[in-house]
Amino acid sequence: MLFGLLKKEFVVGKDVAKEDVLQFYFTYDSSTYPPELQRYRFYTEGGKLLFYHEKREGDHWPLSESDATVTGTKELSETEWDEMFFLLCGGTVRAREEHLESGGRGPWLFLYWKGDRGKIQEYAFSSFAKQREFEAFCVALKGEPSENAAPGETPDEPAISEAERKQLRDALKEFLRKNFVPAAAESTAMSAAMPTGASAGMPAEASTAPMQSQMAAAAFVGAKADAMQTHSMESNGAKMSLGFAKRKAKSSARKESCANAVALEFSEDKAALAPSEEDEAAPEFLEDAVAPEFLEETAAAPGLACMNEVCADVCADAAPQQAAARKRTLQEAVAQVGETWQESLLRMIDERSYTDAEVYKRAGADRKLFSKIRSNAEYRPKKPTAVAFALALRLSLDETKDMLARAGFALSPSSRFDLIVEFFIDNGVYDLSVINEALYDHGEPLLAQPA
Repeated sequence: MLFGLLKKEFVVGKDVAKEDVLQFYFTYDSSTYPPELQRYRFYTEGGKLLFYHEKREGDHWPLSESDATVTGTKELSETEWDEMFFLLCGGTVRAREEHLESGGRGPWLFLYWKGDRGKIQEYAFSSFAKQREFEAFCVALKGEPSENAAPGETPDEPAISEAERKQLRDALKEFLRKNFVPAAAESTAMSAAMPTGASAGMPAEASTAPMQSQMAAAAFVGAKADAMQTHSMESNGAKMSLGFAKRKAKSSARKESCANAVALEFSEDKAALAPSEEDEAAPEFLEDAVAPEFLEETAAAPGLACMNEVCADVCADAAPQQAAARKRTLQEAVAQVGETWQESLLRMIDERSYTDAEVYKRAGADRKLFSKIRSNAEYRPKKPTAVAFALALRLSLDETKDMLARAGFALSPSSRFDLIVEFFIDNGVYDLSVINEALYDHGEPLLAQPA
């Protein structure tokens, strides 16, 4: 008895018997526009075994009972109830937890049973395959035709054998082992890699204080250097602006005395560079390059009065242009906005000669959602939706990253979900059922589910 109280996880079929089951909830609930809710409920009432299904739709969230568009109740036979329990067997039930951070649509699974103590009610299937089988069972109980066994399985999707799935699972595990490092482990590794006094042969007590002082000093020096660099850049910018103003003010005077100034400067330089036997060629070169005759010609020529004059004019003209360019930077950036996610999606559908229905069915979406996407150029999907459409379009890894960026997302090396998606795209596997199975096995949110 005490062992049962201390136990945190219970296995259905072993710790939870069929007679213990009171009711089971299977719910998809999403605020994604348009909002949606699909719920399946198995329960007992008045000695009857019952199945209830409900679908809610609307243009607001949260959806209420008044938004229900399809509902139905069916009395189950003993055989059907046994099949339901068989699909639950092997799954686990544990204490309920909040999932506000997940941002997903579920499914949210809750099993009410005689030993749940009012809180041991959160259920998880033993495998993704069992979950898919359970969903197909619910669809059959509703009496609706099942066009596809699961999202992503379209007629043109090549079948993946169980042996190939096993190879992919093994390869994925190795890929994650090499590429995924949790943030906490990375921080620990960085701390361990830092040298300590003890590692250099010093006693721990003697090494701790100097190391802390050195780290504090390094941080202070780094901050000081950054501040000095910022101050230097600001000072240089002010000096440059002042220099432009001065050069512009003195431009006229410089034009009048330019030729004389150059001649004087040349004569001073020539005197300073007195010829010697070792570098006799240098003064000869200077004399040839700037001869008196050349100075006379440039002084008389209207367009070649002085190179300094030209430089002064260029600098004076550049100042207002640079200032104007700085003012226009934000406007130019905004004016260069490229394709939106929706525009990119529709363009690639046309380029690949796909139909709209073909793409949104592969992505696990419905016609109503795709209609909302097509009618709104600024539509911003959630990340799982954006990834699902990238898979439906059979994009390469670079194309996927570009398309996600247009929706404001990226594939992060610190996200197990992102690494799994990257792995399958890199291996040319776009079947959502296979990818969702891998996500399920690693405890990650699924990409798409049938409504």
